[in-house]
Amino acid sequence: MAHLEGILERQKSLEEKVNKKMEELQQQLLNAGPHKDTVANVAEEFRTFRHRQNALVFMGIPEVEKESCSKSVLQVIHSKLNLERISTSSIRSCHRLGAVKNDQHRPIVVWFTHFLRIDLQFGM
Repeated sequence: MAHLEGILERQKSLEEKVNKKMEELQQQLLNAGPHKDTVANVAEEFRTFRHRQNALVFMGIPEVEKESCSKSVLQVIHSKLNLERISTSSIRSCHRLGAVKNDQHRPIVVWFTHFLRIDLQFGM
């Protein structure tokens, strides 16, 4: 029983940290420079997610025709973040946000299968 309480406390703490970081990120996005409209739209769409503690938004990943967003994100996760344990089975859903524009890459939103899996990967 104490173990379960510890897990629940840890989850609550992580949710508070994630929500605090999300609020900070949203403020930064809303105060952004020349691409403020696009960034503000992404921030607004992200704010409306029902389960945002299970989601991450990746920005700056180049788009290619008929791409697999999951593969693109996994490549970044493995090469840039050195998180080899994340696999396609860790991703519930993944897609790009917004309309296609030639001059910029659309962000990719990724919903992971489990919140604690993200927690374990980042050592929070």
